Amino acid sequence: VVPVVVGALAWFMQRSLAGQGIRAAAENTDRARLLGIPVRRLTTLVWALAGLLAALTLVLRAPSLGMAPSVTLGPALLLPALAAAIIARMESMPVAFAAAMAIGVVEQTLRWNTDTPSLLSVMTLVVILLALLVQRRGASRAYDADAGWRDSELISRMHPSIAALSSVRAAKVLAAIVVVGLAVWVPLVLEPGAAFTASIMVIWAIVGVSLVVLTGWGGQISLGQFGIVGAAAIVGGNLISRWNVDLFVMLAACMLTGAVVAMLLGVPALRISGPFLAVVTLAFAVVLDGFVLNPTVFPDLVPDTVGRPILWGRIDLGSERSMLYFCIAVLALVVAMTVGVRRSRSGRLLVASRDNLKAAEAASVPSVWIRLSGFVFAGTIAGIAGGLHMLVNNGARGGSYAPAMSMDVFSLTTIGGLGSVPGAVVGAGAGRGLQDASDILRLTASGLGVLLVLWLVPSGLAGVAARIRDRVLVRLAARRGLDLQGRPTGPAPVDPPADASGGTEGGRAMPAPRERPGPEPATGGHGQSAGDAPLLEVGGMDLSYGALQVLFGVDLRVNRNEVVALLGTNGAGKSTLLKGICGLAGHQGSVRIDGVDVSGLSPERMVDRGIALMPGGKAIFPTMTVEDHLRLATWTFRRDHRRIEDSLEDVRELFPVLADRGSQLAGDLSGGEQQQLAMAMTLMLRPRVMLIDELSLGLSPLIVAALCDVVRTLQRNGITIVVVEQSINVALTLAERAVFMEKGTVRFEGPTRELLERPDLLRSVFIEGAGPHDAGGEPDPADPAGAPEVVRSLGAIDLSALEAVAHQDIPIHQREPILVCRDVTKSFGGVQALSHVDLEVRPGEVVGLIGQNGAGKTTLMDCISGFHRTDGGTITFRDTDVTDWTPSERARGRLGRSFQEARLFPSLTVREVISVACERTVANRSLVADATRQPASYVSEDATAEKVSALVEMLGLEPYAHTPTAALSTGTRRIVELACLLAEEPLMMCL
Repeated sequence: VVPVVVGALAWFMQRSLAGQGIRAAAENTDRARLLGIPVRRLTTLVWALAGLLAALTLVLRAPSLGMAPSVTLGPALLLPALAAAIIARMESMPVAFAAAMAIGVVEQTLRWNTDTPSLLSVMTLVVILLALLVQRRGASRAYDADAGWRDSELISRMHPSIAALSSVRAAKVLAAIVVVGLAVWVPLVLEPGAAFTASIMVIWAIVGVSLVVLTGWGGQISLGQFGIVGAAAIVGGNLISRWNVDLFVMLAACMLTGAVVAMLLGVPALRISGPFLAVVTLAFAVVLDGFVLNPTVFPDLVPDTVGRPILWGRIDLGSERSMLYFCIAVLALVVAMTVGVRRSRSGRLLVASRDNLKAAEAASVPSVWIRLSGFVFAGTIAGIAGGLHMLVNNGARGGSYAPAMSMDVFSLTTIGGLGSVPGAVVGAGAGRGLQDASDILRLTASGLGVLLVLWLVPSGLAGVAARIRDRVLVRLAARRGLDLQGRPTGPAPVDPPADASGGTEGGRAMPAPRERPGPEPATGGHGQSAGDAPLLEVGGMDLSYGALQVLFGVDLRVNRNEVVALLGTNGAGKSTLLKGICGLAGHQGSVRIDGVDVSGLSPERMVDRGIALMPGGKAIFPTMTVEDHLRLATWTFRRDHRRIEDSLEDVRELFPVLADRGSQLAGDLSGGEQQQLAMAMTLMLRPRVMLIDELSLGLSPLIVAALCDVVRTLQRNGITIVVVEQSINVALTLAERAVFMEKGTVRFEGPTRELLERPDLLRSVFIEGAGPHDAGGEPDPADPAGAPEVVRSLGAIDLSALEAVAHQDIPIHQREPILVCRDVTKSFGGVQALSHVDLEVRPGEVVGLIGQNGAGKTTLMDCISGFHRTDGGTITFRDTDVTDWTPSERARGRLGRSFQEARLFPSLTVREVISVACERTVANRSLVADATRQPASYVSEDATAEKVSALVEMLGLEPYAHTPTAALSTGTRRIVELACLLAEEPLMMCL
């Protein structure tokens, strides 16, 4: 049975269109939906298959192992399968199948030749650790994407302007009084039995806080946290029962035990990217419960009786009330230390390493050590919980730290909110309330709770509380004319850009969105008049991300067979408008196609109605081949074989390079080839309206010209196109009409050809923050006051602060090279990206790497900055061989690097992102100092804050200082990235 099932599953996932759709949705859900793939149906199918296979596993295993269904059965059944998956790197089904067979043989050998069945779990843990230690990163860069768990819904802190409101300050004080009052009053009214239960709840809350650090901030899932708790508890219990050590010495030993265990488990799991820590911790929890705490194996190890000491000679912890007060005090201390870590350097770097590992390392962040320090801190918290747990229970016995408890606490913390300390305290603390129910009911309740949270509120109860908080704050802030970002409410007033004579000839300026009847489109292509019914019509679109409103009553009309360029300032909402049109983002207002209202339809149904979006940035599935991509694009017409053949033929004719890359992973393609693949998939949908986001971003002029030719061909074939574009030259080349947006409103629309007659408009749109001279005439180039604000800001930067070596009297060609590359070679998946490359760069020199897409420019940058190990050759920087240095070591040597996508750290605010970039010059790097708020910590934080404030003011980022970078436009993120580069103070920058 098993070979047949495994073979069928492998064929389904690798060969069937549904299996490929499942893999695509797992890599990039939004992109899969934009291809018409029914992601929700496929997700349901995956869960159904998983349930079927789990049931089959139980049916086949239970008779031979003599197992009965119970809450403790899951980990024992799951662990050998997970070990096989680890050996296969969770990538190859054939390898996993062979590994599982081998593990099964070893398991049966041990079972029939030893008197200790629990050795099976020890063997499995050893196999997992060895598999992780010997494995190396794959040869393909398609697998270089950041791994780990991330918040699916961002919970933002209050803007300082909002937090400073008197009503908000009063509410905080009142909330603190209520919490302290409850902590004092509740133990007074509880009976001893209830106080005991409350103490256990507090301990679970402490374990939940450790999961916030490890999973919520560090992005590493732990399914065996109570294993660490149990290890610390055993050490603490023996110290008291055998040697009668002091209570605080015992707790310190428990903390040390938890830290050491967490580090030992974390080191192997960090060698390669993936959810491997979850497997390692689960295996450890199973070993601890079934082997270490097994009285038949170690009869004298488990302290079954531990007396509670008298604290300071006067507080008898034998009283349940006193014990509860002590547990609450420890919880308060843990929460205070954890919050201190998050608000300082250690917490920022932990979240940054989770969000974007490459960008963190490029900012001098020692990512491996930072993540290990997160493991250690989380283990320390779990360790102190173990010491308390041993005291409260007066000892330990079999099942005291069962693996199911680890799964329960993870589930309950997820329900509370893995990214929020208060949410974790509430969610995990409630877990003890389920302990009195049956095992099956407890597991069912926590399992269903997690599923409901992941489905309805991914951020948990903390997210619900944040939504309620924001709704209240919106009203409080509105009374003072502010939004939640501390800015004046509503869109900016509209000042029509004037021509040189002060008029508004040519293009038409738009009134405020709430007062206008809607824009009137200019003449479309092929003789379409402005009075004809538009093919695409957007009316009064309002769109928000949480409490942050991005679009304010946007109107847009696009005629049949017309190409419209959507232009505007950074953060204007152009890409957001496209997401609203295609159904990726919920909105208010209407979207009509050929007069039919399609508002509220899902992206999958929008594809059926003829709207297709080619997204900017991540528009491919890196670990799938080019052929897989083209096959996925046929989902909506998968039964029409003639159309499939015609579509593939058309794509190969338009993009011949794709025909030569059919078996290559998309992640190994160059940026231009990836863009061509993304457009090919979109074209195969045969849309009536094609939305293109950032057509030319990061591409060579040759590829841009080729893509522009494709767009013109599409228009001739009758496709209506809306393109978001930052390049005015591309916009002039493609579009008959331009629509300008600023701050979420349509400010102007008119014929694209008139842009050349409106330099004032071009300055206001393409150089954000233009000065008052824009209202009329040309500025004086020689007058600094006449330059746009951003240009003045950049010109005012004191580059001498970078402390670069001065070479004013030495010609550039006579200076000693600062960077020397010799014979650098690099291959990916059998494709040679670099072949014996030599390069020299001298101080003060600007070197441009020019070449067609796929020439190896970005690969060379990655090799220079350390993100790819070279296959051959040497790299010397500042007369030092850095070939074997890590990216963070090269960054500390003052080699800067920026990335094309400018993703930065989505969960961090602009100030926090720039603070991360100051890592090379920070004075304090101690997590202990951050947790305990030592002078070394806050003095260093003050110095960093002063430097960040100067950069924020210099680059005009004050309006965005407390905004998460996930909410910023690409252009604004570029400015933030510039601030980061200045903060790093590099001697050489790879841009």
